[in-house]
Amino acid sequence: MQIFKTVSISIGLCLCVLSVSAQKYEVGAWGGVAHYYGDLNNNYSYLALGIASGVLFKFNWDPNYLSFRTGLSYGSLQFQDSYSDVPWQINRNLSFSTEVYEISQVAEFNFFKLEKGSRDRFFSPFIFAGVGVFYHNPKVSYNGQVIRLKPLGTEAQNSPNTSAPAKYLLFQACLPVGGGVKFALNRYWMIQVEVGYRLTTTDYLDDISTIYPDTNLILKYNVVDQAIAADLSNMSLANVEVTGRQRGDSSNKDKYAMVGIALTYTFKGISCPSRFGGR
Repeated sequence: MQIFKTVSISIGLCLCVLSVSAQKYEVGAWGGVAHYYGDLNNNYSYLALGIASGVLFKFNWDPNYLSFRTGLSYGSLQFQDSYSDVPWQINRNLSFSTEVYEISQVAEFNFFKLEKGSRDRFFSPFIFAGVGVFYHNPKVSYNGQVIRLKPLGTEAQNSPNTSAPAKYLLFQACLPVGGGVKFALNRYWMIQVEVGYRLTTTDYLDDISTIYPDTNLILKYNVVDQAIAADLSNMSLANVEVTGRQRGDSSNKDKYAMVGIALTYTFKGISCPSRFGGR
């Protein structure tokens, strides 16, 4: 009998802990659009939006003001020089596409006190910032084929020449920053609309960064697809010598943005029995 009583008390205490802590957790999913900014899109054009989506988990440190969010996100990015009205970009004639897979950890801060289930305090603008890691793999369509650009070393990265840029990594870090507005539909469900901007550590999101290399280096040191690599390195429409001329702008890192609408659910625990401190 004493054992049964002890077990009952233990279970009750566990339920109380679960009840208190569960109210701090949210899960959700979102959908929207993604966009790229970089050497191909340096004027912040919005002509090439891609799809974006993700899932998220939140720990509400202070349910009214402060949350910590872990997110898994997907975005489709692409751009091409033909979208530009700048003559030298049109002549450059480069393009790319990539899928981005991101994991991030950010802090969200609400400007207003947000109370789920309240008729008066059911919305708030918010900001967020944090860190993330993403995977990308730039590609291009070439003669009816989809070609991965990194192995080709289009800026002579495969060359041992010390003046050639180093090979870039497909996994990179990012700093997500942004903001939006939240609306509590009831005690459990919430909608949030946000715009998130990613500052990245790479200038090769689009496989473009420095200058046109000597194509002889590509033909000499590439193990496979030498001719394709040489062609994709220089797609210029004008038949002029471009070796050593500007191909990209290495002084600025590439960036991307994600804009979306999320629906989240807050876990609410059961009330504690009065013997365990409930009301």
